Amino acid sequence: RPSIWAYGNRNPQGLIIHPETGILWETEHGPRGGDELNLLKAGANYGWPLATHGIDYSGAVISPSKSLPGMEDPVRFWVPSISPSGLAFYTGDRFPGWKGSLFTGALSNNALFRIELDGERYASEERLLVDLLPYIRDVRQGPDGRFELLKASDRSKDQSYFLHRLNQQQLSRTLFPLGDRLKRDVRALAERIGLPNHAKKDS
Repeated sequence: RPSIWAYGNRNPQGLIIHPETGILWETEHGPRGGDELNLLKAGANYGWPLATHGIDYSGAVISPSKSLPGMEDPVRFWVPSISPSGLAFYTGDRFPGWKGSLFTGALSNNALFRIELDGERYASEERLLVDLLPYIRDVRQGPDGRFELLKASDRSKDQSYFLHRLNQQQLSRTLFPLGDRLKRDVRALAERIGLPNHAKKDS
């Protein structure tokens, strides 16, 4: 059907268009293991649930196949899961060594992942901010070339959202209080990535 771009994606989390190639990249959650980074092609089938690197939460096998003819393999998969979230390509000048890298939050790995690509292939990755900034829900490059990270609290009954920015010293972090205008921006961003519609000021 013309309205469907791709098939066989289990739980998409992040979508980003490469700023130079125009190719659409996606992260998605697997079940227990099998999170994926995919390069999304029009009309392609990405396998779920017939091909997966994950298992059911109960431990049961979902499929004996990790790859099948006629289906696209992930560019990268993670076992155990890292729970990837929003995606961003870095094109700024503040972190020249990271230019062209792909960034994603890792909800269950308590880190920001930097992924190096070799064209359309996975090359390597590193974990940043490990255990310093958990529950990163979205990643953006700000107009000044700094990273803007939307962090959700880990309190399921009272989930709050905080906007963090990485300064020029690479891994130090500054929390900007959420004024009324910024709260509106964070609410809009939260809605766009499927979070509940509220934001609270950090205290």
